[in-house]
Parts: sequence; structure tokens; C-alpha cells
Amino acid sequence: MDSLIPLSNNTVQRRIDEMSADVENTLWNVLRTEEFFLQVDESTLLQNEAVLLAYVKFINEGKLVQELLFARELLTDTRAESIFRTVEDFF
Repeated sequence: MDSLIPLSNNTVQRRIDEMSADVENTLWNVLRTEEFFLQVDESTLLQNEAVLLAYVKFINEGKLVQELLFARELLTDTRAESIFRTVEDFF
């Protein structure tokens, strides 16, 4: 039987953060060299919180790929200017 080695919450969180950074860096490397399309979607949650989701679409090895770029809370309102500033701040 394999022995289980318990991991602390800090270790687990650090590993999750490292994997997340790796995925983000991989996506950024693709976006730096390829043309991409940006799609945004604003949604309002049950507690009247507005969330902005941004997706990118690009061609990779001849196939259309769609990836989630970010999910951000809209802190003020859902006007076009606020959405634009949120996207602009990300880049």
C-alpha cells in the first residue's frame, strides 16, 4: 500500500498558486505571438454583484481554442465605460 503523506494547507495553497501561474504564463506566451479575439460577458449574481468574464479565442495548431482570460467583479456599475476600464486594467 502507498503511504499517505499529509500536506499542510500552506503547501497545498502554494502548489495551487504555482499551477495557476504556470497556466497563466502559458496562455500569455500564446497571446503575445498570436492574433486573438476577446469576448466579454457581464453577469449579475443573486446578491446584485456584477461579474465580468473575459474569454480569448485564437487558432492553435489549426484548431480554434477558447480560454477563460479572467473573471473580475465590477465594483461600480455595468456601463460600457466601466467594462472597458476593467479590461484595459487587466492588460
